[in-house]
Amino acid sequence: MIWMKRAFALLLMAATCASLWAERLPEWMLPLRDTVYGQSLTVDEVRPLYLEASAAAWRYTAGACRYLTLSRAEYLMGRSLFSDGRIAESRAHFREGMTLAKAAVGMAPGADAWVMRAKNLAWLGRTGTRAFAVSASVNVERFAKNALEFDGQNATAQYLAAAHWVFAPRPFANLRRGMEMMKAIPGSADMDRGELFNVAVAIGWAHIRQGRHDEARPWILKAMEVFPTNGSAAGLLEIVENPGRRIRIRPY
Repeated sequence: MIWMKRAFALLLMAATCASLWAERLPEWMLPLRDTVYGQSLTVDEVRPLYLEASAAAWRYTAGACRYLTLSRAEYLMGRSLFSDGRIAESRAHFREGMTLAKAAVGMAPGADAWVMRAKNLAWLGRTGTRAFAVSASVNVERFAKNALEFDGQNATAQYLAAAHWVFAPRPFANLRRGMEMMKAIPGSADMDRGELFNVAVAIGWAHIRQGRHDEARPWILKAMEVFPTNGSAAGLLEIVENPGRRIRIRPY
């Protein structure tokens, strides 16, 4: 009887986690996600949303699912700090996010756990040297491929695998390959707002890197339809509309 009760408890926990992640994010994580992507609040205004999301993760989840949601909260808070130029502070959040995601992989290996390891590492790589960024990008691609072994239609994992080629510094970038992979994602996976935004920005950026500003414009506008207040998308649009002008882009 005891083992049956334990098995039922594990099944209930798994069902709870699955329902939370059916649309990739539980409802109580959406305000933090949308605020960070929208870049409409200051870091000090974002922090209470991060603390609320972390508290909700402890309240409503358990086991690997808890580690996943906490990892995502760290990732989003890190992005907010990075966008505000507070690189050293963001680094601590990305590292903690990686630690939590690694724990989730150890408890219950799956696509979402590997994705969170990859996402936190991808942004951690942006906080260090060029050599560290290149090294990190290799592991980001590996983690993304691990996620795709569990779920071949995982949109974020597909994005991360393609981003390796789009955002890598020259001569490691392969823009054509990256764009082909990015453009294939909408037709092969369900995408939430964050994923739609990321893919549109990446394709727009790849066109800009090739000097194809006219082809970049519709993708940047598509990203701005999702998060109109995002500063980096606005900066990319300004580049497209003012070729040759030096424009500082806010990291997205």
